Amino acid sequence: DGLVAHYKFDEGSGNSAVDSSKNEIPATIGGGSNWVSVNGGYCLYFDGVHNYLNCGNSPVLDLKAGATVSAWIAPSAYQVASEPGVVGKGFTSFLLTYYPAGGSSYWYINWGGGGSTSGVVSAGVWSLVTATFDGSALKVYVNGSLVGTSNCTGQIASAGDLLIGCQSASGGVPTSPFKG
Repeated sequence: DGLVAHYKFDEGSGNSAVDSSKNEIPATIGGGSNWVSVNGGYCLYFDGVHNYLNCGNSPVLDLKAGATVSAWIAPSAYQVASEPGVVGKGFTSFLLTYYPAGGSSYWYINWGGGGSTSGVVSAGVWSLVTATFDGSALKVYVNGSLVGTSNCTGQIASAGDLLIGCQSASGGVPTSPFKG
């Protein structure tokens, strides 16, 4: 149904991020904000310990039939977590992660079964990672090139809040936070 949420991170200060899609889903920065100026704009630096963004659980974020998730990331070579979350609703729904041991970004979908695919992402380098699921295949693109694909069918399971910068969060404490 088109663009569901789009966080540009161009605020430059404060503890929230604005969704520039028609849905205007509010997002709150957990663990304190760490805004960084980059190439004339801003981004959020996630410290791998405290910072994450909670976009809530609006019904429009239940992406059952398919999903496309994109994120510009520059992962730190040293990650505190073994497989930190980049964006998603956790392993019980959909999740894009970064696996530092192999330097790969993984895309997971859970529909009562499970599926994943991955592609290499270099540490310390800005990369556009896009992950898609169309109901029959998972795909990962890095900087516009298809780098991973896996066949799987079904609908995405509904679960929890959409989070950026960690796998999950409970009581304001992030689980497997991303550093970069």
